[in-house]
Amino acid sequence: MGVAATHYVVLGVAITDEAQVKEFFRINEDHLDFMDGYDDNDYKDEITPNESGIHVIVDGMSGKYVVVGKILAKGIEGGLELTKVSDIARQYRNFYQEVLKLDQVLGTKFGGLDAEVIVFTHWH
Repeated sequence: MGVAATHYVVLGVAITDEAQVKEFFRINEDHLDFMDGYDDNDYKDEITPNESGIHVIVDGMSGKYVVVGKILAKGIEGGLELTKVSDIARQYRNFYQEVLKLDQVLGTKFGGLDAEVIVFTHWH
């Protein structure tokens, strides 16, 4: 089994507290179809379009984080293109209602977190 990496710049929220991440992984089977609408195909260079405009990126390998938000930039083998985050961030401040929808369905508390620009490498 190989390991691949996808690099992300996301405007959103992240949970990194071990107990909270474990709680997120306890979502029940009924939520899996709902969660499909927030997936990004991390094997493709393009951001996977979806109805809400936000994605949920989960560290399924080691359970260190769950990131929810608008993907501003994405890179795979070639890394990330130069991204002026401050310019892009101003355009995407209206995803809060979608985050609240996640909280209502999943019982999470992402809506209580302050949005940030998050840069990370997602190993999968």
